[in-house]
Amino acid sequence: MKQYFATVIIEGRGRKRIITCSGEYDYEIAREDKRKDNGTKLIYEYEINSLVLDFVLKNCKNKFLTMSLSKWLVSIGLIDWQIVNASNNKLVMQEHLKLLEEKYPNNATTKDMLEHFINVETDKLKRNLASVFHKLEKHKIIIYKKEWYGCLLNKERRVLTEHELTEIANHKRELCNKHNVNLRDLRFKTKNPSVKAYKEDFASFLNSMGFKYIYESHGCVVQVSDNIIKEYLDNLNEKDELVFCYGLSETDIFSLVYNFKRLFTERSLELAKARQDNKDNNSDHQYIKQLKVFEEYLPIWEILLILYGLTNYREPTILRIEHKHINVI
Repeated sequence: MKQYFATVIIEGRGRKRIITCSGEYDYEIAREDKRKDNGTKLIYEYEINSLVLDFVLKNCKNKFLTMSLSKWLVSIGLIDWQIVNASNNKLVMQEHLKLLEEKYPNNATTKDMLEHFINVETDKLKRNLASVFHKLEKHKIIIYKKEWYGCLLNKERRVLTEHELTEIANHKRELCNKHNVNLRDLRFKTKNPSVKAYKEDFASFLNSMGFKYIYESHGCVVQVSDNIIKEYLDNLNEKDELVFCYGLSETDIFSLVYNFKRLFTERSLELAKARQDNKDNNSDHQYIKQLKVFEEYLPIWEILLILYGLTNYREPTILRIEHKHINVI
């Protein structure tokens, strides 16, 4: 309301609350950001909050909806299946490498860089999405539940039992000790021989249990009643406890997705530049270290953002130095 009136006085609580406005502006002024971190933690917080909330309000009333974070991201429109399929299928990744070579000859991208990019960006977006779910749960907009599912060898899916989860957790611990690796190694040192051996052993163990793979499913249902939801959400917004908009039209959604990608690109390239400047990261594969030394890391990152539709760019904007040659090790 302070975007529309010079003075806003709020008295009382709940149904007895009285809002008195005066001094209406001739135009909408910029919203003052009163968050403690001034939005520095996530520059696209408003966009992702709004898109997730809108999807939940339209699809999770009177219906508990559960799926993997990847499928949530696709369903909401933040990513498409192309990057999800590449993360799960090596053959798809090879096809994408061919597409890159056709469109950007001599772009110096290899499977290692592609895997690195996919892991970094999908992990980040999944964390962002899970954070929004936690906010909606914290403010009692939704009931939120996480469960582990298993994809059976016949491709059917079901919830894992507590006994199966215990068995899997114990075996993971044993494999970490056997191969002398930790959870951070599994995430960042994908080319490490011990990590590869761990993953092979774990895949064999899941197969012996009748599973092709397991995954975490996130589900929710709206719990705020229809007759007060508008007042409830407006109150949260007014207090800046949760920054968002809702009741979105198709045009609104298009605009929010566009702004999300614009801001996501800005942040992604900023972080990629910082990683390129950090040439002493021991977890980097040798090839990625070379890309950083020759300052090819950042231009390739931008190309991959374009390939997977995570940006509004249609062509690269970061100039590469053509005379540099990188030997793949």
